[in-house]
Amino acid sequence: MEQLPNEIFASIFEFVCTNNLLQEYAEEKSVLTSLPAMVITSVCSRWRDIGLGLPTLWSQIQLKFSAQLQPPRFISTVELYLHRSADAPLTLHVEVRKKVQPFSQTQSEIPFILSLLTEHTQRWKVLHFTCDSPISSFSGFSRLSFPQLEEVGLTNRFAFVSGADLNCFNQAPKLRTALIADPLVEAADFPWKQLTSLDISAPDDIESLNVFQECPNLTVLKIRSQSSQPEILGAGVLLNRLQSLTFLLCEGEEINTQSLQENVLLTFTLPSLTEFRIIPPDECWGSVIFPAKVFTDFITRSSCTLKTLCLSYVSITDLHLIEVLQHCPSIHNLSIVDCYLENPITTQLISKMHVTHSLLIDSQSDFKSMSLLPNLRRLSLRSDFAAVEETLLVSMIESRWFKPGSDLCATMLTMGISCIRSVVLKFIERDVDMQVYKPLEVLDEQGLRVVVARASNME
Repeated sequence: MEQLPNEIFASIFEFVCTNNLLQEYAEEKSVLTSLPAMVITSVCSRWRDIGLGLPTLWSQIQLKFSAQLQPPRFISTVELYLHRSADAPLTLHVEVRKKVQPFSQTQSEIPFILSLLTEHTQRWKVLHFTCDSPISSFSGFSRLSFPQLEEVGLTNRFAFVSGADLNCFNQAPKLRTALIADPLVEAADFPWKQLTSLDISAPDDIESLNVFQECPNLTVLKIRSQSSQPEILGAGVLLNRLQSLTFLLCEGEEINTQSLQENVLLTFTLPSLTEFRIIPPDECWGSVIFPAKVFTDFITRSSCTLKTLCLSYVSITDLHLIEVLQHCPSIHNLSIVDCYLENPITTQLISKMHVTHSLLIDSQSDFKSMSLLPNLRRLSLRSDFAAVEETLLVSMIESRWFKPGSDLCATMLTMGISCIRSVVLKFIERDVDMQVYKPLEVLDEQGLRVVVARASNME
């Protein structure tokens, strides 16, 4: 280890120092994981010299403190990190517990730690701010400028993020990403037109939908569900540049997630969309109902070329899923995690995905239109596979693999059928009969990436 050059150590140190947690009152957490930069520079003189020469080790900070008078030791630690970060851009995750009336809109004195941070606003690159009161309630915050700020995230525990909160960032010429814990609100001075990525709570009224018209340059949109989702249909929202749409679903069995998806899919037109994802909470029992007909109408209306489709714990029949996939022949990447109410991963679905090589004998056949997902390159399925004939599943994968350089590969490419490149099969709550999947080992040796395993509890 002593023979490793300093550059290697520097790369390793930067990899592990992505989050230095500075807390007013320490919690039960190892210093090794909460303060990696401090630990590294305490090991030996060589490591200390390397660490002190890397400002980026000290520039990624998570702070948790109250709005009251902070202990001197905590203040000294924050000052040390700010000093050692030198001129490096700062990534800040700030959590302030403000012990005042939670809904008070009156201006209050800015906490001392926060005032220390505001002395370095010219270096702020990422700011995620969580507080018991609006950020705009801190005296002087609205007059700050943020010349390097690229990403901002705002969460108020006891109030909605307001237009005044957003307007605090009107002097952020490089701002491109916003994460807002509530539905959008009108904020005349917020640089909406600069944004390319937006993570928000689901729209709850027409006003929230109208704000999207101020974001013509969005390429990534993530929408988080609410515990109660009203039916909101606006005049229509056109986002010409949006490429990725993700629904992030919160926990709770009573969530009307179908209403959320229908609201968005009926209202939005996204001609440049290439990625569509539904991501549920960690524990989901099939409460996500997928509006197949609304989705296919949305795809037709948008005339988009969808390349990635990810449906996790979505309640949809195999027939409806087949219909959806028929409307999306451009898909390259398909990921499905089945649910406990309606499992779409069935023998019928797998049969439709099978490529029948013998059809090539008839040169007049429109082979591409006869094959489901002709452009499929990566497939990921997570299921108990109880509704699937597993030998048919293996056969389907074999039918989509064409050995590079072979005549069959050349013919398939000419016909517009892509060669599959990656297959991941994860089995839920059951062991895998590896003998059934042994033929895939040959394909793996030829270049196909194959993963067949039991899904862990952490997945």
